[in-house]
Amino acid sequence: MITGKSIELEKAKTDFEKLIKENSLNKNFGKFKEVNNETNDFLGIAKLEAYE
Repeated sequence: MITGKSIELEKAKTDFEKLIKENSLNKNFGKFKEVNNETNDFLGIAKLEAYE
């Protein structure tokens, strides 16, 4: 998490479990790691979510 300060391990674990739960609700939505398919270079992280 890029906030300029570190977080406690337990908070990181809680946030990660929440992310996993949210990603399991629908395979088309959630947080994704973006990589270049040709070079496997990391490009960034994206989030896709639906609003009402």
